Amino acid sequence: MIIKTKVFKILILCIILNIVIFSVFYYIYKQIVFKNQKIMFVSSEVNNASEKESKISNIKKEIKLRGEDKTKLDSNFINVDSVADFFNEIENLGKQVGVSVELGNADFSKDKKRRLQLSFSIVGSFDAVNKFTYLLENFKYEFEEKKVILSKNTTDLMDSMLVKNLWKGQYDIDLVSFVSQ
Repeated sequence: MIIKTKVFKILILCIILNIVIFSVFYYIYKQIVFKNQKIMFVSSEVNNASEKESKISNIKKEIKLRGEDKTKLDSNFINVDSVADFFNEIENLGKQVGVSVELGNADFSKDKKRRLQLSFSIVGSFDAVNKFTYLLENFKYEFEEKKVILSKNTTDLMDSMLVKNLWKGQYDIDLVSFVSQ
């Protein structure tokens, strides 16, 4: 009987040790599962934050590109404040080709489009007047020609005994690329 009680005590002790060991393993397992869930949650939050940051970065790049496009597009339009600059560009274009530019009227159209109507005239050699007309047609601003008249003027300008044949161009245009603010 002594052997039975000793075996019984050992058996009880083994069972208790197994329960304790199983409980410790179960506790560790649950801790690992809890930590893994926590890591997964934090990892998904980090991924979400990095996606948001990436989207924000892409949006900022897109805004910058659109801003550059808007600046390029705006450079082809004239607003009320830059009409004088437009006149200067017309005069500079005339100087480049060798014609004198005389600015005429500038007014707003009466229709709903509210375009800027301009009239000006140029005087110069036939080649210069032709070149000016060509460059004006390819100008960066869009306009509609209402009237273009080219006429030959023979003037007696005594410049070392030479008579110059001058041509005159009269232009009436509606500036399509005008933006009234």
